[in-house]
Amino acid sequence: MSSTPSKSRKTIIGISAIIIVLIFLFVPIIPVTYTDKEPYQVTETKTEGLTSINDYTLEPNYFVHQSAYIPSGRDVEYSVRASDTVDTYVFTSSEFANYKAGRSAVSVAERKNAAETRYGFHTSIADTYYFVVYNGHTGLFGIGAKKVGIYSATSKATWQETVTKYREVTKTKYMSLIELLLRGGKA
Repeated sequence: MSSTPSKSRKTIIGISAIIIVLIFLFVPIIPVTYTDKEPYQVTETKTEGLTSINDYTLEPNYFVHQSAYIPSGRDVEYSVRASDTVDTYVFTSSEFANYKAGRSAVSVAERKNAAETRYGFHTSIADTYYFVVYNGHTGLFGIGAKKVGIYSATSKATWQETVTKYREVTKTKYMSLIELLLRGGKA
């Protein structure tokens, strides 16, 4: 009779040992630290140069233009420096066609009779915009007409854009021994 309690004690110890080994092998109890990349969003101000004219001589009663496709929602700045006064305009593609043909045209923005000017506008539609510098120094019947030097005529667009970036973060994951062995020690 004394062998029965020791046999049942051995059975309990054996079952307990098996349970402990199974827990250690299959239950996630081992902390493993690893580095991961976590996304986050920021709003950035973007700027793009659109057009540029430097050191250009403009004959009387002529204009020079440059164009750029600009998406809607951009803030555009147009800047002109010249040796004498000029007229500057910004047109959409359809209004530029009218201006070029000598018809009445409505500009998006304009400044007249200035040797140096800087102004801006907001693009409400996506289109090709035309940046025009006109030399109106025609004189009287051509007498007194003069050329104008365009030192610079530039335009640039600015807008806000949401950008996804990533930062490294340290994380802890709990793994079982068998999982850790199967993964070669990596989380």
